[in-house]
Amino acid sequence: MTTWPDWQIKNLILGAMFFTWGVARFVQSPADLRWSIPVAGAVLLQLTVGWLFANRAVAGEDGNWIDIGVACVSLIAGAVLLTMLPCRREAWNWISLGLIAIGSFVAIVALMNLGRSFAIFPARRSLVSNGLYRWIRHPAYAGEIMIMLGVTHAAGTVLAWLLMLLTLAGMIARIKREERLLSVDQGHEHYRRQVPWRLVPRIW
Repeated sequence: MTTWPDWQIKNLILGAMFFTWGVARFVQSPADLRWSIPVAGAVLLQLTVGWLFANRAVAGEDGNWIDIGVACVSLIAGAVLLTMLPCRREAWNWISLGLIAIGSFVAIVALMNLGRSFAIFPARRSLVSNGLYRWIRHPAYAGEIMIMLGVTHAAGTVLAWLLMLLTLAGMIARIKREERLLSVDQGHEHYRRQVPWRLVPRIW
């Protein structure tokens, strides 16, 4: 009888967790908000991450504890920031809804482009250069930043903006740690020359 390796069992568990969270978010949301842009975007993202966890490939090399710690800064700050999104429709203006909608779309498409190379913490897997990755090297993060900006704009508090800055700083550090890990592959160096922009074309 063939047994699954431990990493695959962990991925299936993580995938099931994100799937459950996505379904629970949809079910527990007020009926009039279930199909709103913020709720629908969050649910689709969680379902996408759940599917990717369950199907991702084993990492060629995982990041070290510093890489994980740096990633946690943006993950935790971003998670706290998301809880600050007002639950009232009247607090969502077209700017915040537009940023959340576009950000959710970009993030989901980028994650699907990653496919089996998906990871939350820095790790070395097969290089992806198709889809949105033809234009910038970290489109999933770009989408996440747009979502966070939309939430921050809707919340409109000093604390929300401070968390936004912390999330952005953590994400920039996370990108640099990831690229350090990937730099051992010759293909990544060629990809960096081919796609010079990390998050915003002609800026960075």
